[in-house]
Formats: sequence, structure tokens, C-alpha cells
Amino acid sequence: MVTSQLREVVGLPAVAGRRAVLAAAAIDSLGSGLFLPFAVLYFVRTTSLPLTAVGAGLSAAAAAVIALVPLAGMAVDRFGAVRCVVAANVLQAAGFAGYLWVGSWWQLVLFTLLAAAGRRLFWTGNGGFVALVSGPGEQTRWFALLRALQNGGLALGGALAAVGAAAGTRTAYHLLVLGNVASFLLAGLLIGRWWRTAGSASRPATRGPRRSGTARRQAGRQARSAAGAGYRAVLADRPFMLLVTAGFVFVLCGLVIDVLLTVYVTGPLHRPAWLASLLFTLNGVLVVTAQTIVTRRTECHRPSTMLQLSTALWAIAFLILWALAVVPAAAVVPGLVVALLAVTAAEIVCMPILNSLALTLAPPGQRGRYFAVQGLTWVGPQAIAPAVFTWLLTHGTAWPWITLITACAASTGVLMRLRRALPAGIDQPAGVDQAAGIDRPEPDGGPV
Repeated sequence: MVTSQLREVVGLPAVAGRRAVLAAAAIDSLGSGLFLPFAVLYFVRTTSLPLTAVGAGLSAAAAAVIALVPLAGMAVDRFGAVRCVVAANVLQAAGFAGYLWVGSWWQLVLFTLLAAAGRRLFWTGNGGFVALVSGPGEQTRWFALLRALQNGGLALGGALAAVGAAAGTRTAYHLLVLGNVASFLLAGLLIGRWWRTAGSASRPATRGPRRSGTARRQAGRQARSAAGAGYRAVLADRPFMLLVTAGFVFVLCGLVIDVLLTVYVTGPLHRPAWLASLLFTLNGVLVVTAQTIVTRRTECHRPSTMLQLSTALWAIAFLILWALAVVPAAAVVPGLVVALLAVTAAEIVCMPILNSLALTLAPPGQRGRYFAVQGLTWVGPQAIAPAVFTWLLTHGTAWPWITLITACAASTGVLMRLRRALPAGIDQPAGVDQAAGIDRPEPDGGPV
């Protein structure tokens, strides 16, 4: 359970920092859950914009934020993960606060872009943040625990938002936004207070001499030059790019629950929408309750083996979903449950490992850029999945599943190459020389 893993993690050194991270993650996700399920509905109910304009505005902001991903990586490497995570919370709070005054299309795009930029900065800095608070060999557990807390916060926030939105008034929707703003500010405050305390404890009594303006400008030019070289180094890192390629497929497979399941259940399978909603809820509950347990139990296996297991589980799930279109009616609901269990198990097994391997492969001074590139494995699939999945479904019930099974087969080949390319000591079970040749996390980048 999450609680047992939580007790173990916070009992290790740097308790205050770890508790701050965990509390901030839970509060942040609770606030996001208050708003995300009702984002489109909020603008429809509180502005005069038509539905098509709202959808176009949200999509335009999501597309524009892709261009900010490289900047987010450079910011994390220049100013440090903690500063950027705090700034990300402030940016998101400012963006959502602006929603209270949205009255035109350009305002919707502007404030949505501000909030989305903050969210991308948060996830770019999150990997370096975990490196600061986790001990040797703990990264996978930490990513698992944070993921469980985030899913739990989103689920609870969504439930509370459903109660609030039932009133259907403009005031009720504004209260949802204010709750989200408050959650981001509180999360940023918790992390900022911890970091100021930790920084003051480790700060030397006297500072070095101030650099001249010329020296600062020269340092800035060197930092910008290193930033450009940094992205070239990331793209030239073969093991990491193989991991990114596999991660792209994994995220695309995971989006089946969010994007395709409801359409498939209510369309080709002719089942009620509440069944799809129930399956979606079951997925969230399983992630919250089983994530840390499964991660703990699978640590005795090589990470690449677990990623291959995830690929197999997804392929099995998609094969079952494909077959449900032709099986007897009595087998449809049990088949959906089995397929959902397989999809959820694959998701639970692979996601913490993807983040942990990315963190291990990233040099301490370049974690921001590494996680910025890895962030494209989320941004890309989220951008193409709705269009691709629905287009495939209109051409035949089988085509989405055939395409996804083919992608799983291709990712198996990528994972085999990744297994051979990973440096010695990385692709090992927990506790078996896992940190061999790996630099320990350095102090957070940028001056304290």
C-alpha cells in the first residue's frame, strides 16, 4: 500500500525535504483534479465562447507549449530543479488565476499557455528534484510513490469537483479554479520553505567575491553555448534515445484508457457510458493502491526485463480488446475487465522505470535537458493520440488494435537494443551494483 511505502521512505535521511516533496505532490495533484476534468466545460459555462472556439484555444496552447520544452530544460540546468519546480507552481497558479477573467479567445490561449508552460517546467525539473531527495537505488520507488500520490490526488480532486460542478453555477466553477490556484501556491510554498532551510544550513558563512559585469556576461555566454552543446549531447546519447523511443510507444499505449476506451465501449461494443467510466475509475484505484507494491516486488528483476513485460501485457490487452468486437455478448464485460487489468499492470510496471532510467542516464549537470527531451514522449503522444485513434477507428474496429500491437512489437526490438546499449551496472536488479559508475546527485544547479 502507499502508506507502508510512505512510512519507509520518510524514515530515511532528509526527512523534512522528503515530506515537503510528498505533501507538495499530493496538494498539487488534488488541485489539478479539481479542474482538469471540467476544463472545457468551465470555459463554455463561464464565457460566451462557443465550444469549437474553446477546443481550438486549448489545442493551440497545447501545441505552442511544445516550443517551450527546450527552454524548460535549459532553465532547469541553469537555475536548478528546486527553483524551477517552485517557479512552475507559481506560473500555474498565475495561469489558472487568469481564467477568472477570460472573456475572449486570445485571453483563453494566453492563460492556458501560461499554465501549460508551468506544468511542462514542473515535469522537466521533477527528475532532478527526485535526485535531490532520494538515496542510492531509491529512484524507482520514489517515482512510483509520487505517481501513486498524484493519481490519488487527481482522483480525489475530481470527485470533489464533481460535487461542486453539480451546482452548475458560475460561482461554483470559479471556486474550482480558486481551489486549483491555492493548491499550486501551497505546494510551491512547501518546497520553497524546505529549500530555503536546507540551503541556509549548507551555505558557507562568507560569500566569494562578486563577479564583475564583464565576468557575468562572459559566464552567461558560456552557459548559452553549453546549453546548445547540451542538447546535441542528449540527442547523441544512444541508450537514452532508445529509452525515449520506447517511452513514446508506452505513453501512446497508456493513452488508450483516456482517449479510446469510452468511444470503443459505447460504439463498436454497444455498452453504456457508465461502464467506461467505471473502468476508468478502476484504473485509477489500482494505480493508487498497487503502484508501490508492484514496484517493490519487481525490483528483483532487471529494468529492461520489466519494460519488455509491460510491452507483452499491452499487446495481450489490445488483442483482447480487438477480439471483444466478435465474441458473444456475455464475454464482453469480463473481457473488458481483464484487458483493463493488463493495461493497468503494464502502466504500473513501466512508468517508474522509465523515469528512473532517464534520471540514471542523465549527467547531473544536464538533467534538465534530458528530462525536457523525455517530456516529448508525453507531449507528442498526447497531441497525436486523439486524432490517430479516432481516425483508425473510423476505418474499422480492428485498426486501432492492429496498429498498437504492431507498435508493441516494434518497441520490443527497441528494448532489446536498449538492453545491449545500457552501460554496465545500470540494467541490474535493485541492490546489485546498480549505482556502479553512476555519479551521485550533485547539489541543485544554480546558486543557493
